[in-house]
Amino acid sequence: MILRIASKEWLNNIVTPRFITGFVLCLLLIPFSIVISINEYKSKMNVYEIEKAKADEENKAKAYSTYRPVIVKKPTPLSIFARGISYNVGDRVKVFFGDKPMLSEGKAESRDNPFLNRFFTFDFVSVLVIIMSLMAFLFTYDICTGERESGTLKMMLANPVSRSAILMGKLLGTFLTLIPMLIFSFGLCLLVIILHKAIAFSGPEWIRIGVMILFSVVFLILFMIVGLFISSRVRHSATSIVICLIVWVIFLFIIPNLASYSAKSFIRVGSSENLEYDINSIEKEFQDKAGEFSVKQQQPDWSGSSYYWGGEDGFKLIGGATKNFMERERRINEYCGPLLIQYADKKWPFREQYLHELEKQQKLAKYLSFLSPSEIFKESASALCSTNYESHNNFLNQTRNYRELLINYYLKNHLFGSFSYFTQLDPGSFMTADELINYESNGLCKTFSEFNTKFHGDWQYLTKIIPNSNVFEWKPIDMSGLPQFEYRNLNVLTDISNSLIYIGVLLGIGIILFWLSFLSFIQYDVR
Repeated sequence: MILRIASKEWLNNIVTPRFITGFVLCLLLIPFSIVISINEYKSKMNVYEIEKAKADEENKAKAYSTYRPVIVKKPTPLSIFARGISYNVGDRVKVFFGDKPMLSEGKAESRDNPFLNRFFTFDFVSVLVIIMSLMAFLFTYDICTGERESGTLKMMLANPVSRSAILMGKLLGTFLTLIPMLIFSFGLCLLVIILHKAIAFSGPEWIRIGVMILFSVVFLILFMIVGLFISSRVRHSATSIVICLIVWVIFLFIIPNLASYSAKSFIRVGSSENLEYDINSIEKEFQDKAGEFSVKQQQPDWSGSSYYWGGEDGFKLIGGATKNFMERERRINEYCGPLLIQYADKKWPFREQYLHELEKQQKLAKYLSFLSPSEIFKESASALCSTNYESHNNFLNQTRNYRELLINYYLKNHLFGSFSYFTQLDPGSFMTADELINYESNGLCKTFSEFNTKFHGDWQYLTKIIPNSNVFEWKPIDMSGLPQFEYRNLNVLTDISNSLIYIGVLLGIGIILFWLSFLSFIQYDVR
């Protein structure tokens, strides 16, 4: 009996204008959304290639002091399905010894909280949510009221058929009506992707897509049950459709926006200006301590006509200086290198607290948005597509762990206290001030004192340059022995298990609503 009712419901539905309208919407919007997403993905890939080339160039170091690797994360092709927060945050991180990576560079720095989802993103999942939820309501708003108004429900109940069989049959028939639209939507999407040469998926990514399709079926059924529940609680189809449309607008548009706004209102994040003030205070303390140590070191008799290039985070290149000047710089680096790392650890609690506030805000917005089933589904899709907060946080954590590996390598190999930290010259070639003057003056002066007496320290008489002393002409050194960063995405099982939590919530809501709908229909007045 259930199958007979379902087949009758299906035959009645497929000849209605709303069925045709649903397919037309899918035909127009799905390819349009996926083409836009693919083009945006191509643009991100172009930016990635440019940033990667720049990073490769920046990562060529002339000494260990200048090696502060730049990491660029490759965009995930699954972002064409669900962007999540991947378009809010940057994908570039530069590893400093004096600071732990807090946020990625780029867009992440230009937003109050880059971890909050946008109000609306025009991607495949967003469009699918709009179409399928609307179609689910349009086919279920009158599943009880329409039959009551036409009198067919009374006629059906006059026969030896239970109300539960009628309800299950009508729900199954509606599902058989809507499932072709869902399959058609994914089919169109995958057809565009297969024909497009810019996109290629790996085996695990195809598994994620398959799981996403299954989750989409759960999402569709849930909205059908919501429509059924509303229809079972009112007596007129006009009332039911109005309530369904109001609920649809609330679920898809009001709740997501209200969730982000409420999270920002309830959880205040400290200003970045205050954070920088605290960080600057710690950095000043480091500078004072480093300067105090430098002053205590024996001053060199003469620096020499050297090439000296210094910068942030211990960046230093020196060539052609006197022996005691180079030794003094080595001692300073040996002390200041580990000190720089210690003060990075002092700064981190302030940055971590700021990140913790951003994370609390993001989590509150997410949990508030879970009042909408559509947001729960979109979050599960983002988890499957590796574009959610957890995926980005995984990337940042890996950059922090890589920084620790790099620092441990420097400490283990005593690089901060080595001459190779800041020069390519052989320590055996270092000269005293007298030897340097004799060499650079081409024998005109034998000692530094004679140079000051005879030429009054005029550098134009120092015409001979120490070989390989020009730091700007140095070639990059071989850094292949150092730890190399290798990004590891969360594995498929982890992302699926994370998504299962969200889908479990949807199923729970669906079961409760179905039971309430069943109770309502059992007591439904068919007159």
